Amino acid sequence: MSPRPAQDGFALIELLLVMTVSLVMLSAVLLVFDGFQRRADDNARLNESQAVTRQTIDQLARDLRNLASPTPEQPQAIDSASAYDLVFQTVNPNGGTSSNITNVQRVRYCLDTPTSGDSTLWAQKQTWSSASPPAMPALSGCPSTANGWGAGERLVDGVTNRAQNRPLFVYNAAIKTDITAIAAQVYARANKHQEPRVGVLRTQVFLRNQNQAPTAAFTPTLTGSGHAILNGSASSDPEGDELRYDWYLDQTPDCRTGTPPPAHGQGIVYDMAAPAGTHTVTLIVYDSAGLCTRRTEQVSFL
Repeated sequence: MSPRPAQDGFALIELLLVMTVSLVMLSAVLLVFDGFQRRADDNARLNESQAVTRQTIDQLARDLRNLASPTPEQPQAIDSASAYDLVFQTVNPNGGTSSNITNVQRVRYCLDTPTSGDSTLWAQKQTWSSASPPAMPALSGCPSTANGWGAGERLVDGVTNRAQNRPLFVYNAAIKTDITAIAAQVYARANKHQEPRVGVLRTQVFLRNQNQAPTAAFTPTLTGSGHAILNGSASSDPEGDELRYDWYLDQTPDCRTGTPPPAHGQGIVYDMAAPAGTHTVTLIVYDSAGLCTRRTEQVSFL
């Protein structure tokens, strides 16, 4: 009699168990792969956002390095400087007109204030054909719709500086005329709805063309008979410019930057006469571009 065929094999329960385990393993592999793919996509979007931000930072740095100052008509290139809004005058690389031979234009970088979500960094320009720069248009809104400003250029989306209370621009001086270096720091993310990570790009530019105001200082020497020799040689100018000295007795006039009085001043050394007693003596020094500084002291005349 021939042997009976073998009846060995897998039971239905065993097959179902193997299929279930395989499905779980496949799901786990697909889940890991999906997570890897999403992270790769997020990194790609963040890198793209960083590249756009880097281009913007480079553009800002180039504009700042080409500040259009100083001249007597334009002693200062910075028109407005705040944490989220910067306006300055720079050289227009596209050329000027027969009157605007220095090719000057006004550039604005500002961060808008959305009702919700992240902010956007914008740029605006003001150009002119006259020899002297016109008045700066209003800064209402970002970008501003005031006459004079060109259309706003959208530079970087997803900027979180406002939400995180981090300034976009940082200056090395509180007074506009004393600023000689500007640091820009842009905190941005690729997708404000899906990408929580924030990248930051920073740069600092030293304003090589920015004219600085002079420093006023003087020493009084009493000579009797109601006279005092006032010596302003302690005054100085950061650019080594020749200074003009205006002396005032019992007056404290404002320092009129950019619009100095027509007089040529009384000189670096001045013999001032006054009745006996203590008087207020004021020195205002101007550089050739019209920037000025005031110094006031009390002098007792004999």
